[in-house]
Amino acid sequence: MPISGEVTLQKKPVAAAMIRFVPVQGEPGQNDSVTMITEGRFVFDDTNGPSPGEHHVVITPIEPEMNEAMQAMQEGDRDPLKSKTIPVRYQSTGQLSANVSPSANEPFVFELSKR
Repeated sequence: MPISGEVTLQKKPVAAAMIRFVPVQGEPGQNDSVTMITEGRFVFDDTNGPSPGEHHVVITPIEPEMNEAMQAMQEGDRDPLKSKTIPVRYQSTGQLSANVSPSANEPFVFELSKR
């Protein structure tokens, strides 16, 4: 399904991350759908969008951000990403969900917080 939406952290657009829709009821032919978040926005088209139904939504930082964090931690920084990364609770299933309709969908909005 073609869908779109926005992702914010502390009411600011997430600069860059990955968003994954994971079907709650795995049926034959249903796979995870993954795309990039850029400047707080994401878009799936007919070729890579999630199937209709209930989905867990997982948001993860992109690899360069994690590489920077690892290097900063090795250098002794206690907050290597200056708290800009996606909180851990959003990086696995269970915290966020979305119901993808078989017809037109309004843009999805995911408002993340650090608390």
